[in-house]
Amino acid sequence: MNGEKLSVNAKLSGPGLLPLRAVAEAVNYEVSWVSGQGATVKEGDKVIFSVLPGAGAAKRPNAEDGEWELLAPCVTEEGVTYLAASDLSLLLDLYFCSE
Repeated sequence: MNGEKLSVNAKLSGPGLLPLRAVAEAVNYEVSWVSGQGATVKEGDKVIFSVLPGAGAAKRPNAEDGEWELLAPCVTEEGVTYLAASDLSLLLDLYFCSE
């Protein structure tokens, strides 16, 4: 991200999963984890979205629809939460490009 390697690798099988915390923190969002409630991504006091492992949708309290249907379920493996690259880029309003 921004010319730097992430601290956790992506999972490239299937839809291509990115580590939620590593990506979000690389672009200055805050990420918290609460057992049973999943991951919450914030910008200051504003919640951008929250997602629970196994869930098919992310909750977006500041969006009109309140939810974002995920292309692939949220996955947690070995303490790392992953989202499909396309879902994460849209939820965080990121644009990926190759050089």
